[in-house]
Amino acid sequence: MRVKKSWLASNEVEHAHLCEGAVVDLTELHNKHHTGIDRTLYLAKKLDPEVSRECVKKVVQCCDDCQSTDPAPVMHKGGELSVERNWQRLAIDVTHYRQIPYLSVVDCGLGGAVAVDCVSRSEISSRIAAMVLENTFTSIPDMAKVLFSNVKVLAKLPQWCHKNKYLSKYKMCKVVVPTLFLSGQADSLVPPRMMMELYHSCASPAKRLMQFTQGSHNETWKCPGYYQVLAHFLDEVFKRTTQPPVLHPGVVCFSEPEIL
Repeated sequence: MRVKKSWLASNEVEHAHLCEGAVVDLTELHNKHHTGIDRTLYLAKKLDPEVSRECVKKVVQCCDDCQSTDPAPVMHKGGELSVERNWQRLAIDVTHYRQIPYLSVVDCGLGGAVAVDCVSRSEISSRIAAMVLENTFTSIPDMAKVLFSNVKVLAKLPQWCHKNKYLSKYKMCKVVVPTLFLSGQADSLVPPRMMMELYHSCASPAKRLMQFTQGSHNETWKCPGYYQVLAHFLDEVFKRTTQPPVLHPGVVCFSEPEIL
């Protein structure tokens, strides 16, 4: 996503440095070491016994450095994707691609499901240039059947029994931005067929599935040609090339002829 100049400066309302009646600057105290709620509260009470835990929690929750760590010291609500400061649960940085700044969003594990959920929403997708998914599952219920295949009762377990479902396969029909699917065919955790299902379910007119023969779940990025595929996709999205990608040995491309 192209970075707007206005985004480079924080537009959030700064949290009050002092709680009502407090004599210690909690923000300044916390920023010295970025300790969690308990440790910050312990240090604050040494200076002011009247400091409340709630005041300390708000300071830690408003700390970008702390919220960008994993796990964050103040977690969001369980089972909710559309929570406040949701994007801070992902790794966010400004990437310069061909001297142009873009906002890159990177995550592993459940990150693909979070990305699909966000991009499937029209109010968010209008601000997204493209999406890249790597070794992502179709849903939590589907993964439960794979991981616990020896437990036959799971095959008949209704979806409502799962607290978190992450139904990415069904949300893909609402994804319309250019999407690149990077699938490691040697993935022993998430079956590669799930990436194929997500690809076919995606409603984007510009989509491409790249299969890496030797790619495992966590090390597909090490495969020859990985970064070349990613760079070429971005060149296509931003209309810098109309040529088909040059594939390295062990890389297979699935895409519609007229896309990108």
